Amino acid sequence: MKKNILLILLCACFLTSFGQRISNIDFDSIKLETNNAASPFYYDSLLVKYFNFQDVPQFDYDTLTPHEFKLLYYGAVYQPFYQPKDETENESKFLDLYKENKFAEAIPFAVLGVQENPMNLSLIHKVALCGNYTKNDPIFWNYYRLMIPLIQTIKNSGDGESEATAYVVINGNDEYEILTDLEVRKDKQSIVNDCEKFNLKTNDLGLKVLYFNTAPTRFTNK
Repeated sequence: MKKNILLILLCACFLTSFGQRISNIDFDSIKLETNNAASPFYYDSLLVKYFNFQDVPQFDYDTLTPHEFKLLYYGAVYQPFYQPKDETENESKFLDLYKENKFAEAIPFAVLGVQENPMNLSLIHKVALCGNYTKNDPIFWNYYRLMIPLIQTIKNSGDGESEATAYVVINGNDEYEILTDLEVRKDKQSIVNDCEKFNLKTNDLGLKVLYFNTAPTRFTNK
């Protein structure tokens, strides 16, 4: 009986530990760093730097380091704003206008939507496009320079070639941002354990398949 109890406890510990580390991402460490108000990587402090736009048309990512972008993106799963499957009212209004090509009218709603959900990569990408379409350089550059490091953060989480080394995403929409960045298109899509597997159409990179781990979207231990 004691052996059975010990075995159950060991299995539970193993599963808990495994569940908090995915590909190259150590979620336990990220939670520790971003939830400590005394830490230089406290999430609220990082957000201040994240939104510290300088309205100049140039690539300037010096405000935040790659490590800080990783903490912001993956640390979002422990923040009150994190709702991977829900649209805010502002995001819904933006998308309606965006679909009608009313880009100038859509921008204010997108800006508010990003403030409500700062790691909404799909929305960040679209507001950058709106800036481009309307020749609004500050909007384009400010959001484009958020988008590029966030995409790179996901690409640094693994190589996407297997379940064990899958790209780690906190929102299913982010999978398509990576496909767009790599200039590849999906042929078929299937679920394999915690991963979404994309079989790809013929592409210049010679990639046949990509795996995305979506387990963070189911984290409940905020």
